[in-house]
Amino acid sequence: YLPGTGFEVSVDDGGIGEDGISGFYVTSSDPVDGSGTINTSVLNSAVTGEGQDGIIGQTYRDLVSGLSFTVLERSGGSDYPTGTSFTFTVRSVVTTDSNLPINTIPGVETTVSNTKGIAVDDSAVVSTFEKGGQQPAVGDVYYISYEYTKQDFISQIYTKMSTIVAAYGENSTENPVTLASYLAILNGAVLVAIHQVQKDTDSDEDGTLESASEAAYLAALVDVEGVLPGGARPDIIVPLKGDSLLLFQEIAKHCDIQSSIRYGAERTSICGVSAGTGIKSVGDSAKAIGRSRLRLVYPDVYTLSLSNSVGKVEQFLVDGMYMAAAVAGTRVAPTIDVATPWTRGRVVGFDSVSRTLDGVQQNTIAVRGVTIVEQALSIIRIRQGLTTQMDNILTKLPTVITIADEVQVQSRSALDRFVGTKFSAGVTSQVEGQLSNTMKQLKAAQIVAAYQGIVAKPSEDDPTTIEVEAWYQPVFPLLYLIVTFNLRSSL
Repeated sequence: YLPGTGFEVSVDDGGIGEDGISGFYVTSSDPVDGSGTINTSVLNSAVTGEGQDGIIGQTYRDLVSGLSFTVLERSGGSDYPTGTSFTFTVRSVVTTDSNLPINTIPGVETTVSNTKGIAVDDSAVVSTFEKGGQQPAVGDVYYISYEYTKQDFISQIYTKMSTIVAAYGENSTENPVTLASYLAILNGAVLVAIHQVQKDTDSDEDGTLESASEAAYLAALVDVEGVLPGGARPDIIVPLKGDSLLLFQEIAKHCDIQSSIRYGAERTSICGVSAGTGIKSVGDSAKAIGRSRLRLVYPDVYTLSLSNSVGKVEQFLVDGMYMAAAVAGTRVAPTIDVATPWTRGRVVGFDSVSRTLDGVQQNTIAVRGVTIVEQALSIIRIRQGLTTQMDNILTKLPTVITIADEVQVQSRSALDRFVGTKFSAGVTSQVEGQLSNTMKQLKAAQIVAAYQGIVAKPSEDDPTTIEVEAWYQPVFPLLYLIVTFNLRSSL
């Protein structure tokens, strides 16, 4: 409307054209998949069409990468200066913050819930990939699956199968600790401690499941020394690896050491062998072990039935380690005590014993120190319980060892109250009386058959020590009946 401008505009003339745009355009250093590479820009005057346009005050959402952000209006509503720019630097490596979230991939959130054991400069790799089909469009809701390496392998104590399944997976042959725990609980165990052994690889070359290495099991054996978390002391150790004689020998030595006076953590072990272990091989193994605190269970293969996720019952062949776990459950059931004989003890949870042995074969293996499991019609039971040390009656019977452990545990508990008291003249007689009362209770419970010679006297070498000595006879199992018939023509 100013005179002299040359515009031929009259008062009340209407405006023709588009409203002005206060906007920006987005380009990327990645010319293929970067933000803005849809190249629909009308604001980029430098390279016509390159980039994607955005409007001040509105959320920009990139049609290629999904990048979204909002450039707010300036204070007072004035326009941004032409040529103003800012840059997003996007890298595959993200430095995380312990308090504030770091946003990198829209729609994907990763939370590190536990930083125990994580040091400065540690890194984690998050990989995304197209599983198949078309990629989701920008703004679509989609799901990802991922695998991560477990870090916590400390011993855990369980009383319910539901918590075991939640921690180690469904009850199947693909989850050995779950299946072994199920069989132990089914046979009477009320408390199960699990120490998961880390595998080197998930499977071998043909795709079958692979057990953890011998070295991993030996390392785990060190982890279960002494008292477990919560103050529990394991009674029986059952390894889920049945093809390592060295492991059996080290477990037997471990049980001897932990059951010594120095450690006071009495325990034994029940081991099964892998499928395919022959009669001679298991006998040789038992002889090579030769220790009273380890029991080797045979045969090597059994069948059992399990329900899958849809309720269909399937039958599986399993190794002898699972029978060992079931036998362990029968030995810690609250319905029996440490003197209850192994012989004829029933085992449930299995359909059948898949390797059939005749009487001669059973005897051949048993005399070498192998505990035999047999099937009588539909009943699966222990033919006779034996340790791998067949030297004499006090070493070859499993109950003799567990009775000795029980006597030690109860005596230690009964006499503990004297520690830290004044060593006066009447203390020795009080110790004798307390131990005599403990032995009397064990006899009444049919754990000890007889006892005598309880003597407590001050040590000749140490004035702060009382030496206590006692003799006792364990309750033995009845294993044989010998009947003699005398034939006469008349009586």
